[in-house]
Amino acid sequence: KAHPCAACCPAVRLVLYGSVYVPHAFLEALVLLAKRSLDVVIVETSGMANPFPLRNILCDLKRLTGGHYVYQGMIALIDPESFLDLVEDINAVVIASQRIIINKIELADGETLSRIRKKIRQLNPHAGIIETSYACVEGILDSSMHEVSTSSPLESKFVKRSAKESYT
Repeated sequence: KAHPCAACCPAVRLVLYGSVYVPHAFLEALVLLAKRSLDVVIVETSGMANPFPLRNILCDLKRLTGGHYVYQGMIALIDPESFLDLVEDINAVVIASQRIIINKIELADGETLSRIRKKIRQLNPHAGIIETSYACVEGILDSSMHEVSTSSPLESKFVKRSAKESYT
């Protein structure tokens, strides 16, 4: 079934049903979505995508929407069978993430998981690490998440939010 926002705007349709290669189209779609009553917007990127240009997009988005969105951080999903071989190619993703999910832990032995945790800690000592199977993670998008500072793309500092604030 078609998403109701997709009928009204090609930029939204691009975000919902296709890949976004053009930052201004992505930004335009998020500005339009800000006019809707949404609880959360999740943006999925390629696992190999450079996350640092997101900082500029977030700054522009804040300016264009008056701070409508609250960036709650990046979550990286990693596979223990390939992580150690690919880490040099994806280290920016680990550095920029606030939470890292090690998925498919049943496929890795204890020594491999220990090496993965150590490498994650070397790259990003502040990230929360969650280990799971079948990508099952409870409450990762609940209201206990905090706003993330975007003043520097390497920061992983959380800003405490009031429980009464809205997360629209």
